[in-house]
Parts: sequence; C-alpha cells; structure tokens
Amino acid sequence: MGKVIAITSGKGGVGKTTTTASLGAALASMGKKVLLIDGDVGLRNLDIALGLENEAVYDLYDVQTDVVSAGDAIISHELFTSLFLLPAPQTHSPEAIDTAFMQSLCAEQKQNYDYILIDSPAGLGTSFHHAARCADMAIVVITPDLASVRDGEKVLSILNKYRNIASARIVINRYNPELVQLDCMMSIEDLLSLLNERLLAVIPEDLMLLRASNIQNGNLLLKTAASTPAYHNMACRLMGGSVPLMKFTTRKKNFSLLKKLKS
Repeated sequence: MGKVIAITSGKGGVGKTTTTASLGAALASMGKKVLLIDGDVGLRNLDIALGLENEAVYDLYDVQTDVVSAGDAIISHELFTSLFLLPAPQTHSPEAIDTAFMQSLCAEQKQNYDYILIDSPAGLGTSFHHAARCADMAIVVITPDLASVRDGEKVLSILNKYRNIASARIVINRYNPELVQLDCMMSIEDLLSLLNERLLAVIPEDLMLLRASNIQNGNLLLKTAASTPAYHNMACRLMGGSVPLMKFTTRKKNFSLLKKLKS
C-alpha cells in the first residue's frame, strides 16, 4: 500500500510546487510509481511545472462529479513513465472539493501507487486541510528567511494536531552558502534551532529552475544540475535510506561578487 504525503508551506513563493514536481520525478526515476495530486484548487501550477499543461483536460472536480473516472483524468509523464498527475480545477473554489471525496480518492489510489504527493496551497485554507486529512506524512517547505520560518512554525503546529499524520518533516529550499557566509541568509543550524522538527533535505538555490519556469519547460525543471542530486537524496531518505546532507561550499567567484555588492 502506498503512502500519501502532503507538501505544504505557510508562506507562498517558497518553491513548494517545484519541490512536489522534483521529488516526484526523483522517486519515479528510482523505480517508484508516483501520483502527484494538485491540491491548489483554482490556482493550479503543477501541470506547468511538469510540462503537462496541454495535457490537462480533466481535473479533480470532474472526478468528484463523475464526469470521468480517476483513471481517465490522470495524466502520465512522457519522460518519467511511472510519474502521473491529477490536475486541480481552475474554475472552481477550494470549497467545491469535498473532504470525504479527497480521502476516498487517496485511499483508493494508495492501492495503485507507491507514493501520492499532494501539492497543497500555501497558508491554512480549505485545500490545506483537505491535504492534511488525507496524509500519512507532511513536508513543510521553507526558505532561509524569518517570515518563511515563522509561517512554517505555524503550519507545523497545526499539522502535529492531525493524528493521521505520523510525521512532519522540513525541507529548506533555495539555500545559498555564499549569502550565509555574508550574514545575509540564515544558516541551517539557525533554522533548526528555531524549528524543532526533523530536517528532511536542504535544496540549493538553482537559477535553472527560474529559467525552466519562464520558458515552460517541465523537462528542464525536473533535470537541473544544481538541485537534482538534492531531490534524489530526499527521495532516498523517504524510502528509508541513510543519506547524509549535501555539503555546501562557497564558490569564490560568486562570493567575491556578493561581497562587493554588500559593501
């Protein structure tokens, strides 16, 4: 039976959807069958991150209202053959999706997939609670800044009240060691002292992700050089492997430039 993981955040813009897509691709590349559910009803973007925006014909609401079956609404990825997507509706509000339907859908699909990742919207709205009620585990994505950390703390405190969630883990995204050394960004140690939860992964800042998003190239997004190894390591840890965190070193050229900018 598969595992349902809600991927969420307190603050928007921290890379939660990118994390969902990249983690799903990493798991699929390691032989796991993975279903990604876009839980951001009304504001879906997971189809774009995966390069499947032109394939998304049916959505969660169509399945809920019996327009199509879940099997007919789910899209397969061309590059990662064991990676699948169930899109969110764009023309409905989060309240249009029923909690009992989401729970039933996830329970049914756990029989078909090794992992189900729900891309939950930022904040504490209806869709967040839909994802939390379905999940066996939660991942909270934060960036190394105080606003994201404070919002992440709030989300973690709420997730810990859900008895169905066995554990909630942290992913630190867009980590830049040069900025840490210049005291312009919080260090991993600083973050963990504030967030007393288990760290799952640290993802380096990756400018290729911005390019991939802007040119709507999902395949490029899923195979960028800087962040791909970090997502692979995250997938290994989810599968029970013991993998050390990536070592981050400052790059002299970047560090010199940033130091000049700071001065």
